Amino acid sequence: VVVSYESYPERITKETLDDTKIDLQIDMLNILPLYIASELYKDDDISMSTAYRNQFEAELDYISSQMVDSLGVEHSRDVGDYYG
Repeated sequence: VVVSYESYPERITKETLDDTKIDLQIDMLNILPLYIASELYKDDDISMSTAYRNQFEAELDYISSQMVDSLGVEHSRDVGDYYG
């Protein structure tokens, strides 16, 4: 029996309290600042924004590749536009 599902973290909004615990694995939390920086620099410095986004995507690809078990089954891959 194979059960497939997609698990999404709780959406962060303006109403989210500052002390809210973000329930993500540590690898994902570590690359979150790269994504945020890429978004913040979009209007002011596109080359800096692109550098941060490229680093975020590279780290995300690496993390995703680590989520493949010994049988080659991919558990998770793409966050898509969930935060976009």
